[in-house]
Amino acid sequence: MFRPLIISSLLAVLALQPAPDARTPDPDLLSVRFTNGTVAKVRVLGLEETRVDLREIVFDGGMDVRHTLDEFEPSSAFRIELAARRPGTPDEHAAMARRAAELELPQFAVEQAGEALQLLRERRDDTGEEQLRTWLVGVLEGWLRDALDRGDLAEANRYLRLIATRHANLLSEPTLGELAHAVDALERDRAAARRAERQAKLDERARADIERRLEPIREEIRRGDELYLDAVRISAEATRSAELAEEAVESYRDAWKAASKLHERHPGDAALVVEIESIANHLHDHAILAGLHAADLLAVRSDYYGALEWVDTVLAIDPEHAEAQEMKRTILVAKSAAAAWLNWGPAGR
Repeated sequence: MFRPLIISSLLAVLALQPAPDARTPDPDLLSVRFTNGTVAKVRVLGLEETRVDLREIVFDGGMDVRHTLDEFEPSSAFRIELAARRPGTPDEHAAMARRAAELELPQFAVEQAGEALQLLRERRDDTGEEQLRTWLVGVLEGWLRDALDRGDLAEANRYLRLIATRHANLLSEPTLGELAHAVDALERDRAAARRAERQAKLDERARADIERRLEPIREEIRRGDELYLDAVRISAEATRSAELAEEAVESYRDAWKAASKLHERHPGDAALVVEIESIANHLHDHAILAGLHAADLLAVRSDYYGALEWVDTVLAIDPEHAEAQEMKRTILVAKSAAAAWLNWGPAGR
């Protein structure tokens, strides 16, 4: 039987890493990097404590070597350990998730936790599932706050969406709202600093004139941003959250229509055009954030048609958006599997 957690786990990994190579590599052959920068292709033969036996592949032959895990960069060390341990039970996958968290490897932590959660759900172990999800959300929230401290807006947005679309019921609405507003505040502070730098060379009258013209557009943008933040805050109410995301995108569309008309009336006003360009970038990025939020919510809840509509909306905004492209492929696979199970697809005929 196809279960919604499969798509949840797939999308969780997707939210933290770029689209994979289209080729299908040999899963037992690893490309690893040593801390000194050397790269090697290896097969894992065994692991004892921190000592690992490897077969290093050179052309069509190889040689057996022994190293310790600390000789490898964290990602490589983890993949070696994963290949050696080959986790198959919920506890084993959970242990590897915690190991990945220790190594500060979010994509692997989410992937292994997802494997464990799937097995726990199959076993109807509600207590174990809740305990692991609570741990995972705590780790993700910690990484989100660390990203905010570092000023890494892209990472903060990834963690926020991952928490909101998959584990929102483990956080209170005020906490989720506080996290969303913290991410928004980081972006607003940066935008304000850039705007002040752009307008520093303008006299007070010119600045006031630009802001007067842009104020109705900025107000519509603020409305869209608040709708998006509310959508994140009430993510546990999936249907209403997706509706708010849609309202946010409509506000962004309205803001762009007004900005576009203003540009048409004043194409030669260089300072104004620069501000409109900044507005366009904000609308582009936030419409995508809202669209991916809605797509994630719907996909995790097996509304594949609705999720695909939102992914297509994102791709209409940015046809080259790698995450949306991979999300579409993932949703199509899940949709096909569900249809086959219901005897709707070719596999079920």
